[in-house]
Amino acid sequence: MAEVCIPCGGAAWVIVECDGLFGARRCTCQDEWRTERQREVSRIPANCADVRFDPFQLRGSMELGEVMPYLKRYTDSYPSVDPPGALLVGESGAGLNRKRDNGGPWA
Repeated sequence: MAEVCIPCGGAAWVIVECDGLFGARRCTCQDEWRTERQREVSRIPANCADVRFDPFQLRGSMELGEVMPYLKRYTDSYPSVDPPGALLVGESGAGLNRKRDNGGPWA
């Protein structure tokens, strides 16, 4: 059985008061739900979910050095980005496919 949020009782909204006026605001439990839902609908393969750019090596490529800050910002903002996709194109050996941190290839 799923746990029910204590602040909102599962209603997704909580009553708030400010200067004698009452209103409703979205409960923080919805932030957690929304984040999980965005991961689900993003359809990122499970073997790529934890991939990071930190270990990526530029190998002296000026072009990759120029695009890397944009890619980092894009992935940090995903899925709230427009347009909703990125395509990296390069010649064979350009290093666009990734390897696991342990050095093994992706499954």
